[in-house]
Amino acid sequence: MTAVLSQTMWSWFREARPVSHINQFHSAIQGTWGAIKLLFTVLRPNLALLCVLGLTATYGIGPFTQQAIQSVDCQRVAAGRNATIPVSNYVDNPDLSSNDDPADPFNKVTGNAVYGFITPELTQLPAIQSTVDCPGGNCTFQAFNGVTHSSLGMCTKCVDISDLITPWEPEQDKPRPKIFRPGEHDAASPSHQKAQRCEDDTDMALTVVSGMPMEWALPVTASHPDFQAALASSFANVSFLSYTRDPQYTKGFVNVICTVYPCVHDFHGEVRDGVLKEDVVSVTAMKVNWTRPQHDNIGSSDVYDFGASHIKMPCAVDGQLYDWNNVSSCSDKSGVLEVPSPSDPAKTVTIPKQCAYLIGHDYGFEMNQYYRNTMSGMCSCWVEDNQTFTHCQGFSQDDTNLCVSTPCRANMSPFLLEPFFNATYASFESIAALMERIANATTVRLRLFGKDSAAIPSMGYKDADLTSYGQLLSGQVYGRVIESGVCYRIDWMWLIFPCALVLLSSLCLFIIVWESHTMRKNNLPVWKANVLPLLFHGIIGRDNGSHGFQGIVELAEMEKRAEGMNVVFLGDGFYSAKA
Repeated sequence: MTAVLSQTMWSWFREARPVSHINQFHSAIQGTWGAIKLLFTVLRPNLALLCVLGLTATYGIGPFTQQAIQSVDCQRVAAGRNATIPVSNYVDNPDLSSNDDPADPFNKVTGNAVYGFITPELTQLPAIQSTVDCPGGNCTFQAFNGVTHSSLGMCTKCVDISDLITPWEPEQDKPRPKIFRPGEHDAASPSHQKAQRCEDDTDMALTVVSGMPMEWALPVTASHPDFQAALASSFANVSFLSYTRDPQYTKGFVNVICTVYPCVHDFHGEVRDGVLKEDVVSVTAMKVNWTRPQHDNIGSSDVYDFGASHIKMPCAVDGQLYDWNNVSSCSDKSGVLEVPSPSDPAKTVTIPKQCAYLIGHDYGFEMNQYYRNTMSGMCSCWVEDNQTFTHCQGFSQDDTNLCVSTPCRANMSPFLLEPFFNATYASFESIAALMERIANATTVRLRLFGKDSAAIPSMGYKDADLTSYGQLLSGQVYGRVIESGVCYRIDWMWLIFPCALVLLSSLCLFIIVWESHTMRKNNLPVWKANVLPLLFHGIIGRDNGSHGFQGIVELAEMEKRAEGMNVVFLGDGFYSAKA
């Protein structure tokens, strides 16, 4: 801008001006105060005024640019570092009948499934939290449709059928176990369970039957389609009939039926400040088939039979989302399965193993047996000094479907039924909450001890090396580690003024270049702020042009001539002197 302003000085004198203006132009080029004073000299709209305004404004660029660029705390992806969250695509157990190893994942899953409602910490995130690998404490995971990872799990749904309870009037001509004593306050449920009021020493204040088929429940749960859908995939069904003092149950009894079924949980998760935050996006029931696998090949008519299976579509593989239309084109061929096509079951579709979630047949069968053995029994109570005492024991069902008292076997834990009794205040809410804890505990353990999708056998038991199940890789989802740092942020609002000034300077430069080209033809070279033109040309009429030049001289010629001239100031002017 100073170069443009200095050149405008010569065009300023195309009209008669005071010589003092030369000094004002030089002062303006050298500092802000001089530019401000010149502003009052060149008030008429012209190029000089634009240049003075622009030059004055340039001294405000510094504060504006300082405000535009700010240092802020920021987070960025750490190169070469990964985060992991445990998930499970596959669970199985090759030898449940003889495997007594306490480290066996099946034992850990089933044991903690029931103990989950006694030790709630097993049902919550801390168990998963301890296995999350997130260096630095802040990690994110790629999301597709809001889902960052999926995993096998267990789900439960319960229905309150207390309105269907009827008085229990035992038929005199039919034998009944001795624990079923008649009484005017006894009750029966549609599941043929019996219970008694907890008003004295009674054997059946609570009865729990697990593993029972629930075809009878279909008509009575018609208004609960979600429960009926879950029944189709159930691993275990449980019915609770309990005496209760909860005032909402006018009959004095609560009857709740629940189903526990395998499912796939879709999560959205991230780690912030070292804490895993997971939200369940959706839950999908798995397809259950109780037929023992008899075939080796997957895909053809001899379909491999897992205990439960689910094919997730759309499915994310290596950062790419696939659906049924393009999943066969997936480039990841590290492990594939052939499954029936959803549009034509007679045909097969090749899918990556990452899209499959499978539970082995034996695993599902044994889990059903575990529930039958563990969550079956009764609780008796008696009242003494206004306190309720509870005693629970297990029972099994014989072929006549009559409950008979049996000693507690080693694999039974009937004392676990006591929380369901809830000290005579059982309700649908309390029972459903306990079942939810059990399902959550199972889900946590399945995630911790389940296997990666690569462990899914592509062939049947014949070709699957299930003896090495314990050595297979656990499932994990990989994410990015976010590290903290200092970043610079540009606030573009503060750059409006500097950008406008650049445009003004560019405009002035363009105009002065155009004028200089034009003025060369009118005897005005590009002299800018050089003082030699004034010295050499002088002021005609005062010194008669003592430079000795003829016509207008370019600056380069004056500089060349000036190098060979020596002058001395003797008080009244410059005098030529020899070098």
